[in-house]
Amino acid sequence: TTGKTLATKELNGKSDEKSGYTTSDSIANYEKQHYDLVSDETNGSELVFDHDDKVDQVYNVHLIHHLSSISDTKTINETIHYVYEDGKTASPYVVGTPVVFTRDGERDEVTNKEHWNDWKSEKDSFDEVNSPKIAGYTPDFATIEKITVKPEDSDVVKTVIYKANPQKITVNYIDDTTGKTLSTKELNGKSDEKSDYTTKDSIAEYE
Repeated sequence: TTGKTLATKELNGKSDEKSGYTTSDSIANYEKQHYDLVSDETNGSELVFDHDDKVDQVYNVHLIHHLSSISDTKTINETIHYVYEDGKTASPYVVGTPVVFTRDGERDEVTNKEHWNDWKSEKDSFDEVNSPKIAGYTPDFATIEKITVKPEDSDVVKTVIYKANPQKITVNYIDDTTGKTLSTKELNGKSDEKSDYTTKDSIAEYE
């Protein structure tokens, strides 16, 4: 993997003499350190000294770093809350379809370093969502627009606030004998707001 020599073992002996050495123990030790064997020029056999006095015997054992597959997932959620100005729920909250990012890579088990490929996603955005219509109220956002996200983004949380619309009440006091309107009371306020007005006092006056 790096091209570096991890270790060298030198053996000394005489022609045709058995060295009493094999590479098996050293290879097993490197495998415990997460190396994989590529090739062993000794073929795992005990080494025997040859007859060539001019050239030393050299055997190479090649190893590579063991690589493990790794994967990662990031899910981003979207939640939209609908509330009145007092914080009370105006309509049930909406949850968008989660955006899921995935990536894969490799971990070098010798160095413990990781290499990641780019994030992927079938869809990287939340669709636009129209705010529910509530009679007598106007939302500050009629639509939550399409939102594009990235793997490093946090969950998306939006709040739509519904404001009460102006409302008007007209109370007419009518003389059914003559058909004429005796008086009119006009009240102004907002949706679902109490007017603090009753007809009790006016009726008492006419009685």
